[in-house]
Amino acid sequence: MALKRAVMARREARTTPIESKVRVSVSNAHVERAIRKWRGQFRKLKIHLETRINKKIPATHPMIPFMVSWAADVIRKYKVRSNGRTSYEEMTGHRVKHIIAGFGEHIQFMTAKGKIQNMFEGEWSDGYVMGVVSRSSEYLVARGDQLFKCPTIRRKVDADAYDGKCLENITVDFNEYIRKGATTLRTEVIREDAREDIGTPKTAERSFQPRGLHIWEGDLKRYGYIAGGAGCAWHSNKVGLYRGHSKDCRSRIEGEMRETEEGTSLLEGARTRREEHDKKDKKEEGEEHEAGKKNKRKKRSNAEESTA
Repeated sequence: MALKRAVMARREARTTPIESKVRVSVSNAHVERAIRKWRGQFRKLKIHLETRINKKIPATHPMIPFMVSWAADVIRKYKVRSNGRTSYEEMTGHRVKHIIAGFGEHIQFMTAKGKIQNMFEGEWSDGYVMGVVSRSSEYLVARGDQLFKCPTIRRKVDADAYDGKCLENITVDFNEYIRKGATTLRTEVIREDAREDIGTPKTAERSFQPRGLHIWEGDLKRYGYIAGGAGCAWHSNKVGLYRGHSKDCRSRIEGEMRETEEGTSLLEGARTRREEHDKKDKKEEGEEHEAGKKNKRKKRSNAEESTA
């Protein structure tokens, strides 16, 4: 009893101790018969999968623990007893309602539609059947190192139902499933190495444009609003989107500002900024033009040297 309790304490999964009756050897025979039945079912599942994929399954493969559990489920759900009912029917009162799929069969499954699911991908994914969750009758589907549980699967034609690549693709850990269970959402992120020939995309450069004279709201109150002007209309009631001043409105206000010293200095500052910007643009255009001429002369001289 002490050994059984120690084993139960160390195990993370739920453990139910089973003890045979005292001085009754018949109970041991029932247990041995159940073990032989389970062993035979496990052997059938393993041979069937090896025949379909035409490969030998090693004893240390991650699929083996799932196959052990599924062999017991097959006996419980589909083995008909002497009363014409299965053990599953005796416990639930009805037959198995989910679609029957072979262990390790290559199928398509649909995961739950959560907020973190990538909507740019399809709803169906490829995976391999690892069994069925007893409490919810959801399918256990392995895909790489992840284990999903889903209520809906879609079987393939018999020629594509079994794939020999399952031995390399399935790396999910059974102990991890016992501790944390299976997930219902696809959360994996696919990362690919960046190509060396792809660089940072080039964007169009915006050339600097000097601002003209800024018309403040105080200037409008001082010199007055113009009828029909979009900018004056917006500043008067400030309803809707901002609208700029028209050319006629700017000309009128600039004419009014030239009559004052403050306004004249502001207009001179705006004109100076525009002139400096124009000179800089002309200088840069001239330098680019000279550089283009030098490149042409260099190419021409290289071509003459090569022909000579």
